[in-house]
Amino acid sequence: MTPVLRRTCTYVLGLALALSADWAFAQAYDPAQWAPNIRELHWQRQWALEATASSSYNETGSWSVEQVLGPPDTAGYGDHGTAWAPKNRDGGVEWLELTYRWPVIPDSIQIIESCGAGAVKRVQVQPLDGGAWVTVLEQQPRADERIGPIINVVDASEFGQATKRVRVEIDTGIPEWNEIDAVALMGTYVIGAHGSGLSTGAYRLWATGAQASSSYSNVQEKERYSPWQTTGLPNTPPGDYGTAWAPQFENAGMEWLQVGAQWVISATEMNIHENCGPGFVRRIEAKDARNDQWVTVWEGADPTEPPAGVLSVPLHGGIHTNTFRIHVDTSVPGWNEIDAVEIVGNPVE
Repeated sequence: MTPVLRRTCTYVLGLALALSADWAFAQAYDPAQWAPNIRELHWQRQWALEATASSSYNETGSWSVEQVLGPPDTAGYGDHGTAWAPKNRDGGVEWLELTYRWPVIPDSIQIIESCGAGAVKRVQVQPLDGGAWVTVLEQQPRADERIGPIINVVDASEFGQATKRVRVEIDTGIPEWNEIDAVALMGTYVIGAHGSGLSTGAYRLWATGAQASSSYSNVQEKERYSPWQTTGLPNTPPGDYGTAWAPQFENAGMEWLQVGAQWVISATEMNIHENCGPGFVRRIEAKDARNDQWVTVWEGADPTEPPAGVLSVPLHGGIHTNTFRIHVDTSVPGWNEIDAVEIVGNPVE
């Protein structure tokens, strides 16, 4: 049986990661290690959105295939239920097949082995048209004696065509339980029109800073309901939660949330994750980096419906910016809350 799972919510974004095949985790897991860094200006990291496996220790929950989805979340090296493990400790060759949200021309694949490292035998990628799998790594597995979960970095740059599918085979004959915490696909996005199923820009950035016209909290950093809660990736389920920003009052007229991205880009799209009282966005402005003037880049009706959803809109004007202001109508029923903001765009000329 090959269970199929899908995860729609990911984790918090923070500081930069030094990319190295020899890099190992600190014993205390820190999700801040998995932010984009400057090297990713040309290729960005995605974590698996869907996965199937030849077998899993459990169908759901601990050690199931769902544990390989999203960023790594296994603290330290060893046998932890937050990673995928095959059904049997010495069951021959096992495999994972992983699907990612956006097609890319791949640069590399990063396999985070959190127990029994060194088990990776073969890595393949599949063309976007669903053709035959192409091998980008084949090797004799060998136990890795380094202490700590290991990032196995696989060069996929010679594949040279679009993909969003990765297959990893492991040899469970390597000592210990052979467990994988997460698998990242690195590459340059295949760019298309809004709504085409392709990225609308070379960069997909999450907000790294935020402020607001008001906040339910005292607006201190990391306070519940503060603007800071909108930075990084989505981490809030549908409903009223302090891990999202909320204005100070319900039904208080227009409020705004201002977010900043790491780099100035030519913005093409924005995705606003509305976790409570959705349907409230009325206008988006961008501050042009060339003259410091605010320009309206989107205005209209927000069709997002309860209980939660993502407002995905194209941005017009080709503004060079990393600063946006989202205008919110708090007369929409319920507390109107934003969990995260993704900004898409292309390099500035």
